Amino acid sequence: MDLIKKVVRRLFYPKKKPSVPTVVIGAVTVTLTRTVCSQEVHIEFRGHAATLSAQNPRTFFDVFEHGTLYIRVGRKREKIKTATMAASEALACGGAAFTLEFSARKKKLGLEDFQFLRLIGKGTFGKVILVKHIRTERLYACKIIKKTVSHDSIEKMVNEKNILSQIHSPFLIHLLASFQTEDKVFLILPYIEGGELFHHLEEHKAFSEDVARFYFCELLLAVAYLHQNKIIYRDIKPENVLLDKTGHIVLCDFGMSTQSALATTYCGTPEYIAPEIIRNEAYDESVDYYTLGVLLYEMVCGSPPFFLLEGEDAGDLENRILFSAIEYPQALSAEIKSLLALLMHRVPARRPRPEQIKKHAFFGGIDWDRVQRREYLPEILPPAPELKEGAIPTDSMDTPYDTYQGILPGFTYCQEDWDANDPE
Repeated sequence: MDLIKKVVRRLFYPKKKPSVPTVVIGAVTVTLTRTVCSQEVHIEFRGHAATLSAQNPRTFFDVFEHGTLYIRVGRKREKIKTATMAASEALACGGAAFTLEFSARKKKLGLEDFQFLRLIGKGTFGKVILVKHIRTERLYACKIIKKTVSHDSIEKMVNEKNILSQIHSPFLIHLLASFQTEDKVFLILPYIEGGELFHHLEEHKAFSEDVARFYFCELLLAVAYLHQNKIIYRDIKPENVLLDKTGHIVLCDFGMSTQSALATTYCGTPEYIAPEIIRNEAYDESVDYYTLGVLLYEMVCGSPPFFLLEGEDAGDLENRILFSAIEYPQALSAEIKSLLALLMHRVPARRPRPEQIKKHAFFGGIDWDRVQRREYLPEILPPAPELKEGAIPTDSMDTPYDTYQGILPGFTYCQEDWDANDPE
């Protein structure tokens, strides 16, 4: 009888497995230092995977108290227990070589550390809130993105966080910290108080060529830096260009950026999409020079060369981008017309690259080292922003997609001494 009870107990009341703690103890960076021809390199940790290559050699993971990092090259496989990770180590698998850099978690940030003040921006993939760090009373921008079940959406969130944590340029926004709840991710960014270039352009209707040249020079260096680091931005427009309190530009919002030499995804803002994207061709960094041309045109003319007219649909706009001639106001100088024609050439290979652009007559007399050091003084100085609290719409994060409930390994991040530098 006792034996029967034991069998029944095992069949219908299986022994519960002890829960595995999921405390984040740090972060690990895996870098591919030597590749193997024709072999795919896969890295996996707690169900999340990344494929490494010469073009995309690095990935990040949060490290939990109990976990195993798996590396697979072809049929070869290595595994590393998180409990045994060293601060820095080299390893090989299937002919490929890697470095692992583990950093113990020193700080923990969460919603409780910030006071949410007001909505300062809203885009396709999330909203941006002005927040105050309670301990230091310093202001930051917090980008909030709702998790969705879509694999592409999760990939984009992690991709944006990875790019923001890698870039270091005075003309680019950068990541200070990131954290997450079960259904949202939070990116803590510097607060750029001068507002969007879009609003300043709207106020002035159009800029003089001198003002446009100033902004374009700094944007060119920002884009060139991204391309040197194998990042295609893909969404240059005045809404994504911020002005700091001294009037210099800061390019933000990397939600559409990609870390690859070639891309095929149809994406961008309709008025700014390059012809090759509309033609469904594979494209490279040259799409960013096309959109730089569109932005320069808009800065001096007040609107993009092509935009939706009343009664038109997206297809009509695309046809005009592909086939219609660009009209230039007579008041524009011959130099800027020449530059615009080169940048917005419909054949990607005919568009100039940074070194060619810098030598164009439109930039005669420009010292590019001084541009990099931000020594040229802007003509437009943004007014001091109002720091009063405002309403934060509770429905601004509603989404038609199913919510992803779970923690994304590799997302939590905190820049060393992230709050040490006074943004003022």
